[in-house]
Amino acid sequence: MVKNAKGEKKRQPRARLQAPRGGPWLIAACLCERVLTETDGTHSLVRVIDRLTVKTEKPAVDFPGGFLQAHFFAYLKRGTAKAGHHSLTLAPISPSGKPLKPLDTKVEFTDQEDAGAVLIVPMRLRLSEVGLYRFGVWFNGALMTQAPLRVVFDHASSEMGDGHPVR
Repeated sequence: MVKNAKGEKKRQPRARLQAPRGGPWLIAACLCERVLTETDGTHSLVRVIDRLTVKTEKPAVDFPGGFLQAHFFAYLKRGTAKAGHHSLTLAPISPSGKPLKPLDTKVEFTDQEDAGAVLIVPMRLRLSEVGLYRFGVWFNGALMTQAPLRVVFDHASSEMGDGHPVR
């Protein structure tokens, strides 16, 4: 829910998923602590993150904010999509519905039908509010998916986080 100029609560408009028929296929899209790239080109994701509990050293009433250092990983297979360069956008949205700075990039598919494209984005995400952050993955202007990150604030604790690096 977001508030309009009059302070009334309104439902956040949702983008429709527009997965193209026949491809490209989205194999994975998520936040993780690290991505290991092996010598044969395969990838291993370390500590996939979809929920983060922020804890404070001293009990606090207000969310102190902070930063999450992580990687965003997206893996696509070509399917029947055309070979060549395509636009890929990672568009994060805050829990209040505010768009955060998107990342626009290009991916390339070869002529092989099972060709793949990988996007690995190291990021330092400012956590300014609790709630559900969404990371939209757009291929040539069509929304393929939204990867979630739920941020929770533990008011009563005296230790830091889920082990995820929050600074």
